Amino acid sequence: MFISLKKFFALILFLIFVGNSSFAQKNYKLEIKASEKNEQYILNKIKYTKTFVTKSEIKKALDIFILKLQNESYILASIDSLNEQENKTIAYISLNEKYNWERLGKGNLNPLLFSELGFDEKYFIGADFNYQYLIDIEESIITYYENHGHPFASISLDSININQSSVSAVIHCEEGPLIRIDSIAMIGFADIHPHYIQQLIHIKAGDLYNESNIKKIKDQLASIPFAREKSPYYISFHNEKATINLNLEKRRNNVFDGIVGLQPKSTIDNKMMLTGNLKLKLYNSFKRGELINIDWQSPGGGSQNIKIELAYPYLLNTPIGVDYKFKLFKQDTSFINLTNSPGIRFIINGSNYLKVSSDFFSSTMLNTEIINGIPSNTEHLDMKSVMGNLEINLKHFDYNFNPRKGWYINFLAGYGTKNIIKQHDIDNSFYDSIPLNSQQLKLKSHLEFFIPLFKRQTLRIWSLSEILKGDYLVRNELYRIGGFSDFRGFNEQSIYASTYSILTLEWRLLLERNSYLNVFWNKAYVEDRSGSSTTYDQPMGFGAGFSFETKAGIFALSYALGQQLGNPIEFSQAKIHFGYMARF
Repeated sequence: MFISLKKFFALILFLIFVGNSSFAQKNYKLEIKASEKNEQYILNKIKYTKTFVTKSEIKKALDIFILKLQNESYILASIDSLNEQENKTIAYISLNEKYNWERLGKGNLNPLLFSELGFDEKYFIGADFNYQYLIDIEESIITYYENHGHPFASISLDSININQSSVSAVIHCEEGPLIRIDSIAMIGFADIHPHYIQQLIHIKAGDLYNESNIKKIKDQLASIPFAREKSPYYISFHNEKATINLNLEKRRNNVFDGIVGLQPKSTIDNKMMLTGNLKLKLYNSFKRGELINIDWQSPGGGSQNIKIELAYPYLLNTPIGVDYKFKLFKQDTSFINLTNSPGIRFIINGSNYLKVSSDFFSSTMLNTEIINGIPSNTEHLDMKSVMGNLEINLKHFDYNFNPRKGWYINFLAGYGTKNIIKQHDIDNSFYDSIPLNSQQLKLKSHLEFFIPLFKRQTLRIWSLSEILKGDYLVRNELYRIGGFSDFRGFNEQSIYASTYSILTLEWRLLLERNSYLNVFWNKAYVEDRSGSSTTYDQPMGFGAGFSFETKAGIFALSYALGQQLGNPIEFSQAKIHFGYMARF
């Protein structure tokens, strides 16, 4: 069927007209005027919305406007009349009298309570009547009683007298029964000691009812790494006692994690070598919320790295926890480092704490060749150090294993002494230019942020920085970075530094709760001040990977390239890591 060009354009114009008629939004306007013209300046001081999509919104706007006038002491303000036109409504407002307080008495309230809440009877004598301020007073009194054992307290005004343009009243309070916490009932998952829960939520049997602590229970329970709420908690009351009912279920947060890496042995040839990393993290094995964390790593070249962490919270039912960290690093046949770190945690909640700790560090040379009383490798020396540390640890993720939003903050500062130990078969003259006893300072910053992008994407910003300062640093006490866990694109623990700062930007497409695709870029500033020389570099790495969950566990693959010391990027030096994680 054919139509003429003239009819075609006529049809288009018709459709445009119909479309505009159907979809154009009609705007309704509101104008507020004073019934008495000399009062218009008062109304002009109050802001209000003047344009609306639907006519029903105008009534809500007028109700809000009247409430604002009442808060300005015009408690009898009202709408005189409405002039409703097709797209416009004109409202005429009558202010009536402006009221003030003649007196607001404290009634049967304790005088000390009234002043403790910051209120003074003298303030109300002759003051403008402010309805919102009166509500604030009532809410403050109710909140006080709710937090001091009276959850059923009520407030009312008594002896109300309105005389011409003044108001007087007296506060009357019904405290209600005094309520104490009887018990915390565990429903469902019960493999948690009651004392752990009591310390976590800061509530124990015999305490006075405290509404502010009750409201925090949900957030406190969310911080438990090994359990979560199956259904919301609830409070039951009986015979002036309250029972807190918690319905928890086990969270699969115990982890066995394994990573196998392929990396070139050196930049000279393309021969590959295997690296490995095994982690075992166990929570609440003894029902006290304790942590056992074992981390073994083989960065290649005959080196070994073992870390063990033990943490026990709420020691003797106090908000104090203890922990212990052990580290062993063996660099092929060159040296072996041992670190013992006992610590005391002052628990804020869950994984958040302040910590005081000590590091007892020792480094011993292995198979050192000595020629004419001088060691062949002068970069490594036997040494010991003792350092005291102060640390803060804060974490808040929406989901620990694969967050979409949240943050992690850790800061540590340490200060102590270092002693270089003379070897009996090395000539004393070798140590003449080396300070055997010195002071050391170390600083650490670890930051991580997840910023949501659209519905299923997130941007991970990760930063790790450490500084070690001292009179004479030796190579075997330096930090070691590089590899899958901190600086991707480089061989495991291949970069030595006395100071470094790493920044990682990572985009993730969240496929499922534990599955994602990612693209990352990381860059570092590296400084090595060991011995008598100083070197600097700004290496950079980038790559991509994925992680996907199956019934057997979570599998991951990562491919990364790196560039350092001004050398070009070489695909033959790519680093590939395969990972597997099982949660139980």
